[in-house]
Amino acid sequence: MVNKLLTARDIMFRPKIVHPRDPIAKLKRILKTTEDTIIVINKRGKFLGEIHEYDLLKLIVPEQEISEEEVVGILGMGYDRGFIAKDARDLMHAHDFVAAPDTPIPNLALIMYKEEIRAIPIIKNKKVVGVVHLRNLIKCIHKP
Repeated sequence: MVNKLLTARDIMFRPKIVHPRDPIAKLKRILKTTEDTIIVINKRGKFLGEIHEYDLLKLIVPEQEISEEEVVGILGMGYDRGFIAKDARDLMHAHDFVAAPDTPIPNLALIMYKEEIRAIPIIKNKKVVGVVHLRNLIKCIHKP
């Protein structure tokens, strides 16, 4: 059971922000000090995507252990630039799922569940003002 009066504003935290061309070294520095999701924005502050510490694993996995399918996809239609990443845009997960500060907690949980995402940027006046991570929602669960 979750307190239905809680909103994103009540549980969001200050996001770690990078830009698409920021180097991998900057991402590593940020992720050394936090487990948080890194939010990628453009110069105008518009949300573009997110990066998780798990995404950096692609940079250290031995090349001989990676199948062609993992890199180019099942039908060869895509290409995972994460294995040769040079900057944030190569690792980011682009999606359009954002929420407003007054979005109720159950609505955030539903979006995360249905879309299989780990974090939702919180947007106000077209700018990222916070982020709600999966673990923030889990902390809101109250046992009956």
